Amino acid sequence: MGNSLFDDVVRLTGLPEETIFGELSDIVGKVGAEPKSLTIEQLRAAMLCYLEELASFEEFSIDETPQSPVKIIKEDNPS
Repeated sequence: MGNSLFDDVVRLTGLPEETIFGELSDIVGKVGAEPKSLTIEQLRAAMLCYLEELASFEEFSIDETPQSPVKIIKEDNPS
C-alpha cells in the first residue's frame, strides 16, 4: 500500500480495504498525488475536489429529477 497517512485513511473509512484503496487512489490522483507519498495538504486538496464533485452531482440530480422532493415542495408552497 501507500504511506502511513494513506493507509490510515483507508483503514479509518471502515470500508473494505480492497475497495477503498482503488477509489481513494483515484481521488488523490486527480490532484497529482500518489498514495506512497501523500501529504496532509494533498489529502485536503483531494477531499475538497471530491466534495466539490459530489456537490455538483447532487445539484444536477436535484434540479433534473422530476420527482425531486425539492421541486414538489416548491410547487406545493409557491413563494
